[in-house]
Amino acid sequence: MKPSGIVFSLLALLSLPSCGGKKEMIQEGVMKITVTQEGFEPSEIRVKPDQSFTLEFTRTTDKTCITGVIFPKMGANYELPLNQTVQIPIQVKAGEEIEFNCPMNMYSGKVVGK
Repeated sequence: MKPSGIVFSLLALLSLPSCGGKKEMIQEGVMKITVTQEGFEPSEIRVKPDQSFTLEFTRTTDKTCITGVIFPKMGANYELPLNQTVQIPIQVKAGEEIEFNCPMNMYSGKVVGK
């Protein structure tokens, strides 16, 4: 393979989406979000606009400040007990972003209507 072919192949591989990315896309139904020492995983959720779905948050560690989740735009605040799933129904309009964060505002995420 010529050097230019190697460079092209490498660039093509680097442009592929990461398997372990922090973005997720769901069409409808349920999106599971795990709270770890690293934060919200995934931290960005893309959804089909104008459809109802449920976010399921599960905190799996005590080694985090994420003991709850706040949705400022919705005026909603939910406690996240350790190893328990908390279901939050949500609906997002086309082009809308609904942000969520921990009580200390150190970790955040968002739901995007696309």
